[in-house]
Amino acid sequence: MGRYIEPGAGGRPVCTDCKARPFAAYGGLASSDAHAIELIRRDVRQIKAKRIIHRERETLDAVYTLREGWAFRFRLLADGRRQILSFLLPGSPIGLPLYLDARTNFSVQALTDVTLCVFGRAELAAFFGSVANGPASLESCYANLCRASDERLVDLGRRNARERIASLILGLHARMQLQGQAVEGAFHFPLRRQHIADALGLTPVHVGRVLGQLVADKLIALDRDTLTVLDERSLADLAR
Repeated sequence: MGRYIEPGAGGRPVCTDCKARPFAAYGGLASSDAHAIELIRRDVRQIKAKRIIHRERETLDAVYTLREGWAFRFRLLADGRRQILSFLLPGSPIGLPLYLDARTNFSVQALTDVTLCVFGRAELAAFFGSVANGPASLESCYANLCRASDERLVDLGRRNARERIASLILGLHARMQLQGQAVEGAFHFPLRRQHIADALGLTPVHVGRVLGQLVADKLIALDRDTLTVLDERSLADLAR
């Protein structure tokens, strides 16, 4: 799966230089543990956009950390309809929890070109058990995943289309801002209408209509793969 990045000049990146590390499951650990993480990392892989990283019901014998790019988790129904479960940004884990069945009920696809750090499940579990803040770091990661899942349930269960899209935009903007990837409200936004529709239970036509309204109301601006939040307060009021 993907292209292996060989060691050497311009080769495999080191964990101490990784911009995604603070947002990974092991991001809460001491910086001195970064070298230990690098030692147990199996490899680093590059995957092209639109490629499947993992398929539903397959066994995940490894845990991935998204180092660069965007991906998403999804389920396919028997009739081919797709439900996007979450969008993955740098630092996002693929394959947690560590201590449960390695078979998954979701698939993962690269939205853009991505780089993945690959860890063995057993090695990573042993690592978290051996460092001082390992369990707390894992618990914090799980809590963040649960909060994001809860917010998506509220989107689908109680918010209307305009509120859902505002909530999604604000959530992605906050994550990109935290990573220093949002400048004056502008950030890379590779999602297409179909992605938003499949994540929020809408149709692409409805998504396009709502985005057009948000642009007309000067809450956001869209320019190809860049979205700019122009009025964060009004967008937040809308998403409540």
